Amino acid sequence: MSDTLAILQNNSNKDNTEDFFRLAPFNPSSQQIQEKALDHLKLSKDDILFDLGCGDGRLLCHAVQHVPGLRCVGIEIDPVYVERAQRRIHELLSVEAQSRMEIRCQDALSVMGTGDETTTIATTITTTSSSDTRHKSISELTLLDDATALYLFVLPKGLQKLLPILEALVQQRIKQQRTLRILSYMFQIHHGDWEPTLVDRTAKGGCPIYYYEWNGIEQLPIHARDT
Repeated sequence: MSDTLAILQNNSNKDNTEDFFRLAPFNPSSQQIQEKALDHLKLSKDDILFDLGCGDGRLLCHAVQHVPGLRCVGIEIDPVYVERAQRRIHELLSVEAQSRMEIRCQDALSVMGTGDETTTIATTITTTSSSDTRHKSISELTLLDDATALYLFVLPKGLQKLLPILEALVQQRIKQQRTLRILSYMFQIHHGDWEPTLVDRTAKGGCPIYYYEWNGIEQLPIHARDT
């Protein structure tokens, strides 16, 4: 087990962790993981990438810098890290790249206005077309209506809390017949018959990356052995 994985799992077992971290304590994704995330997600100018629990925004800054036209939205509950992310954006990104990225100080569990409530999420599913996405400003983009890709570096307990949101997002894309990719670093998403389309264990320390893809109809089957 890697040192990072051991630390995160230890934190997830502390009784008071949830009082301070809704999804996970801050632990930044390494440069290697940022590069691997982009390789697996295969982002383009037509994509909108959301990062739930984005910390200081380094993954999204990396993505915006390396994928022309890509738009990114980070959700972070801790105002300290939101401020750090904003500073990173202004220090590292061009004006044009800054216009394609936004960090929101928000609880990821309330991104659809539901907080910890799970019973009403399914009723928010609509048939919104993606054709108008390019006409939306970055501040108008929402997870449910607009995200084409999602990055998660979240503890297992956090993933469990996010399941109603993830399920609603997947069902929305299937109903719209639009593709969706989800990449979860370190921890697998355990939900029904969801299985990773690809598992990458080649990162330093063997820390796994779980990649999921839906083609607008169903989840794509595993297309490669563990790498």
